[in-house]
Amino acid sequence: MNSWIEHPQYKAFFHERWIKYCIEGWAAFKLKEKLKLFKSDLRGWNKVTFGNIDFNIDTKKEEIEILDRIDNAMGLEEAEIIQRNKSTAELIK
Repeated sequence: MNSWIEHPQYKAFFHERWIKYCIEGWAAFKLKEKLKLFKSDLRGWNKVTFGNIDFNIDTKKEEIEILDRIDNAMGLEEAEIIQRNKSTAELIK
């Protein structure tokens, strides 16, 4: 996932974890086990760093829909327009 690689802390996280794993055995076995361990660590880091993505997407969509309904009914104030634009931009990312 590109968002991991582009994150400023990813390389340090990867390096720190990768050298931490001490696996005995032949090269292919070590690689397999390190990848398995890293997968588990990466899931935790992803959740802490990016949060629950599905929940965040649903929340932003709901927020935009509510603001759209308000806009259609009576128009939006400037702060609400800014919030809708911000939420839309975050959803597109």
